[in-house]
Amino acid sequence: MSHRLDSQTGGLYGRSSSLSSSVSGGRFRRVARGGLLCDDPGLGKTITVLSLILQTFGLTTESNRKNDDTNTSLPAVTDHDVFQTYWKDVLTLDYQHAAMLWLVNQLRRCSTEAKYFENPNLSVLGTSDSESQQHGRSICIRDILQKIKLKSYGDDFEGFCNDVELCFQNAMLCNPPDHHIYTAAEQLLQMFDNLVHDFKAEQICSAKRQTHLKRNHKKLAHLLTESAKEELFDALSPSSGTLIVVPNTLLHHWQDQIMLHVSVSYCSNKIPVVYGLPTSRNCQFFHGCACNLSLEEMVHLCTVEKTHYPLLFVDSMATKDLPSAEVLAMFKIVVTSSQRFSLEWKHGSMTRELRRHKMDSSSALDFDNDTISTIPDTICCPLLKVHWLRLIVDEGHTMGGSTNNVIEFASWITAQTMGNDRDSNSSDVV
Repeated sequence: MSHRLDSQTGGLYGRSSSLSSSVSGGRFRRVARGGLLCDDPGLGKTITVLSLILQTFGLTTESNRKNDDTNTSLPAVTDHDVFQTYWKDVLTLDYQHAAMLWLVNQLRRCSTEAKYFENPNLSVLGTSDSESQQHGRSICIRDILQKIKLKSYGDDFEGFCNDVELCFQNAMLCNPPDHHIYTAAEQLLQMFDNLVHDFKAEQICSAKRQTHLKRNHKKLAHLLTESAKEELFDALSPSSGTLIVVPNTLLHHWQDQIMLHVSVSYCSNKIPVVYGLPTSRNCQFFHGCACNLSLEEMVHLCTVEKTHYPLLFVDSMATKDLPSAEVLAMFKIVVTSSQRFSLEWKHGSMTRELRRHKMDSSSALDFDNDTISTIPDTICCPLLKVHWLRLIVDEGHTMGGSTNNVIEFASWITAQTMGNDRDSNSSDVV
């Protein structure tokens, strides 16, 4: 018995109740994201893999969360979510009110004009019935300090911020724009927004530095993990391409099999580009393809003229520098060697590069010496900067039986390829 599977949902086409019960016992089965293809030599594993690539041609790892109102995936984790959880679940009440007091005092030190808002000045804050209806209530800095002293805010940081903002917003509504009170309130409101923004950023950094929190606060640990994933996926170049990793001796075999069995007219009505062939190798299999373009010509024809489309990139020389991740992400198929993996892993992963970038753009106090010493200052391989639709490893057993550079390189790509559950277009590993 054979069944046709929907590659988008993993369900069965035309699934009847009797078929459902006979196949899955009433349970809905899904296609596994990843697996092993272990046929004997000569039974067509390469052609099977190429069929898989063509069957999912057009899928991409680019998130459609912003453009698709019907997307039901989980919402993105924001810095606001991390801060609120850290503030309420980790920080003590004494620390919270000390922080609120510090923010108010910092604001008072920023400008001498803060004195206008210290007390409930009727001409500044306005207290008429019509104004009360418009503003809801009036409040001054002294009232806010009193509420902090009495711990009336509890852990309501947003309520505290709303009160401070209300103090200045009321003054702006009660005075004309050309009045000095209006100008002072506008400036102090902006100063307070900046203070809060910087304070929240410091707290988020503190939460990320304290690794012990992940053991004691599961909700915060989950948010930090998801936030790191979001940050990484945003840094990766989305792609509809498949990365194929093969032993060096099989590079030419894959080139020939792709061009023998893939109908380029099925992929597009544009001229396909095959890039990276060694100059010593002729293009007898690549009829109708552009094989001898420079990188600049290829990018121009594919992105500006739009008369060509990037089909195949062959990384035939593992010691030669690769083009940027944005260029690699354009190709539908990228074939590289395990030697490239072995040579490039010494430069670290994209995760480490992001951490190095954060360290360079942040205060050195945000990182301890041990952390700094373990982050390489080199740029990682462009292959690690692409969110591939699929990773295929040919002759994977040749990578070795123990951990090495090749396995770690492939494992990092696998973790990112399989980890993006937020996107509707899933990727897989073979």
